[in-house]
Amino acid sequence: MKRFFTLLELLLVIGIIALLSAMLLPALSLARSKAISIKCLGNEKQIGLALGMYIDQYNHTPTVKYTGLEIRYVDLLQEFIDQKSSPVFNCPADPTGGPISEADSVHISYGVNTYKSASLDNSFWYCLPISLVRRPSECIWLADSKETPSGTSSLSLCGSYTADPDSGYSKYVSWRHNEVKRQFNALFVDGHGSIMSLSQTPYRFWDIDGKWNGE
Repeated sequence: MKRFFTLLELLLVIGIIALLSAMLLPALSLARSKAISIKCLGNEKQIGLALGMYIDQYNHTPTVKYTGLEIRYVDLLQEFIDQKSSPVFNCPADPTGGPISEADSVHISYGVNTYKSASLDNSFWYCLPISLVRRPSECIWLADSKETPSGTSSLSLCGSYTADPDSGYSKYVSWRHNEVKRQFNALFVDGHGSIMSLSQTPYRFWDIDGKWNGE
């Protein structure tokens, strides 16, 4: 004789499935976010390889942008990293798509740390001789960036030369990997990448004046 499930048994099974789904979905979502963050970090490490080859050849870092010219760090690194439209310059978690400028429709997800102390005449905005960077492993060169108010890709992370992170050295850093923890991926001058949070990132990693002046 065939035995059929009762309505109560079916509801119980459905309830168990729903409960298991509710328990697993956050873990799956977290794992997916982690995988995307790792993919983004891999992009930055590839950029770091190109940066290292650029520095080896020219003995200075690439400028963020030549004044008055449509030539930026992504253009200068093309010699070592295929082309600036390469997926390596786009973070898979980046929800924006703004162009570099009106004349350049390519979108870039990463900006350069251009902060400097008031006492410093130079920064990574310019072609900086690598000999001036005394601790490359503690010096952020690139990180996740967000769009500017005008909707263009921000190739500079700095808003102003102040120690306030919201308006100064990290104004255009994107926290897309974890908004609550203000988490971002960063590439250091020596080519290594790391998942960082703003609160746990030493100020000296941004203010590289001390590296240059031996303070």
